[in-house]
Parts: sequence; structure tokens; C-alpha cells
Amino acid sequence: MANCDKYGGGYRSRAEALGWLAVYYDKMTDYDKFWNTVDVYQEVEGGFPNSWLIRLKKIKPNDYLKDLDPSLSGAKEITVYHGATTNDLRNPRTAPSWTTDRNVAIWFSNRRTYFDGGTPICYQATISTDKIIATLSDRDEHEIIQHMGVKNIISFVPTVEEIEAAKLQHNVSN
Repeated sequence: MANCDKYGGGYRSRAEALGWLAVYYDKMTDYDKFWNTVDVYQEVEGGFPNSWLIRLKKIKPNDYLKDLDPSLSGAKEITVYHGATTNDLRNPRTAPSWTTDRNVAIWFSNRRTYFDGGTPICYQATISTDKIIATLSDRDEHEIIQHMGVKNIISFVPTVEEIEAAKLQHNVSN
């Protein structure tokens, strides 16, 4: 992955990270633009501008799937999950962060109830691998970054048992 420090990174806030990206973006190679933008995305997550996601789609390097679970290697389409709450009014199709691990989505849906209120709700969808912007495995979240690429979205409410199992799995692996 690209090294933000090479360009003077080391930001402390969402505004600082996005400001840093705006200042140094044009000074980077396309490869560094891509992975540094992904790094900033991971740091700021909520409220990451769609315009930056669209830029990523245009400069996606050949290794954009490098962190995809090996069991999914070669697949043309994969199943992904997204955790939310019933108070989250966004269309799930617009949510940039999805995961290939159902339990991770369940864990996030439960975690979000502490911030958003509401009831945990999850979404299952499919996405063509060529519509994926990037895959990230460094936080053991099996994350897929996408922009309007998911389809066949269905919702499900996780059971209490599924939430407890997801919490147990997440606390063991993180």
C-alpha cells in the first residue's frame, strides 16, 4: 500500500486528512493517488465525499482486489453484506463500505445502534468484481469499497443469537 508519510501525511482529523489529500493529490503517481485515497478513506470513513470515490473508480490499479479473500479469487460476482440500523435513512446502494463476511456486517449493525439508535438491520447484495473499487483486509473486516455497484439488495434483521456470535467473533479477531 502507498505510504502517506512519503507525501507528508500523518493527519489527525477528518478535515485535516481530506485537506492533505487535496493538497498532495496532483503530486502523486496514479498508483499512489489510489492507495493514499483509500488510506484516507479508512481514516475518515463516515462522510467520505462521493467525488473521491468516483475518482478512485477512474484510476483503479490492477491490484485493487489484492486483499480479497483467496476463496473468492477468480469470481466474477460475489456476495457482500452491509450493517446499518433502522434509523439509517440512506439507500444501502449508496453505502460505500460492505464486507464479504456476514458476521462483520451483523457486528457493525449492532455497534451502530449505540450511535444511531434504532434496530440492527443488515443488507445482502451481489457485486461484480469489476465494480469493486478496493478490498481491504488490514482490520480483519473483509471490507469492500464500492460506489453504486451493488445489486440484488435484500434486507434482514439479525437474531439475538447472530448478534452475540458476531460480537464474539469480532472481539476474538480484533
